[in-house]
Amino acid sequence: MEYVNINSVVDADNVPEAEKKELLDRYSEEISTDKVMTTSKLELLRGQEIIDVARAQGDKIVPLRRVELIKETENFPKRVLLELTTACNSDCTMCPRNVLTRTIQHMDTELAMRTIDSLASVGISGLWLYNIGESLLHPKFYEILEYCRQYDNLGPLWLSTNGEILDDARIELLLDYPVDILNYSVNAMSEETFKKVSPALNFDHVQKNIHTLIRRKREKGVNYPLIRTQMIEMPSVSGEIEMFLEEFGDKADILSINQLEIFSQNVPANVENQEESKNKVIDVCNRLDREDFFIFADGSVSCCDTDFNCTLNIGNVRENTVQDIFLGPQYQNMKSLYKEGRLHEVDLCAKCRDFDL
Repeated sequence: MEYVNINSVVDADNVPEAEKKELLDRYSEEISTDKVMTTSKLELLRGQEIIDVARAQGDKIVPLRRVELIKETENFPKRVLLELTTACNSDCTMCPRNVLTRTIQHMDTELAMRTIDSLASVGISGLWLYNIGESLLHPKFYEILEYCRQYDNLGPLWLSTNGEILDDARIELLLDYPVDILNYSVNAMSEETFKKVSPALNFDHVQKNIHTLIRRKREKGVNYPLIRTQMIEMPSVSGEIEMFLEEFGDKADILSINQLEIFSQNVPANVENQEESKNKVIDVCNRLDREDFFIFADGSVSCCDTDFNCTLNIGNVRENTVQDIFLGPQYQNMKSLYKEGRLHEVDLCAKCRDFDL
């Protein structure tokens, strides 16, 4: 569930009328009328009356649904998650790193740039510069980010961080060379609860750094990154969600209460906390429908983010181009099995309960 700071919503004057109409036609019926509809840049498509009522009532936030047109690409992934590192300075209890078997390593900078070139040669609808690790630990992170900025056809650039090392110097760099959306994991609103979720991190550092980032962004008067603060909805933090919304409602741009992922039943602690209603027969795979690619730090590729140990392994960008991997037998076989209703023959897919994420 996402909420938006009503002061962060902007007019959709820069959205072409044809695109605006297509978005409204495609999504209006499926989005609850109590949510505002915006683009990824928080350009308002529908729901001004909701914002007006909230403002009159003194509310800071309203429910949000972001939508975007996915670029139609031929024989090429539409969105890509580029894992710059598997290293992390945390051991959050809900993270699949707890059962990670892949090597801890940074992606080679030249490989990262070559892969970005490949993605830009066609154009995609979004690039996520993270996965299982803390991307800010990559020694060339800002160099890679700046390299991305020479292209205008990679879609929104995302970064996710736990905030521990987002010190003053890194904050200034991130404001000078911004991603489009910065996902900041707050995790909890009290030190006691925080230590249950992220025992290796310093609660005071994480809180101080997010407040400094928000303050410096306002002082510099810049629009990006859009700051998306998040907590994961699980029993240990449920009592602090309202506190989170109250604290960051007029500070962050987007506030998210994320659904707990069980990563295809491979993270035991998450499975225990999942609702029984999630135990359903799966006939839809959002990852294959969206044609997402997940490129890991060693260059190996999967088509599913729950495949954090890359058991599917449909190719490697060290050896083949992104397009060759898309057209290759491993990925095309996955697409065929899906079309034929036979994904249950794939062990990872047979156990999947994250089908609606």
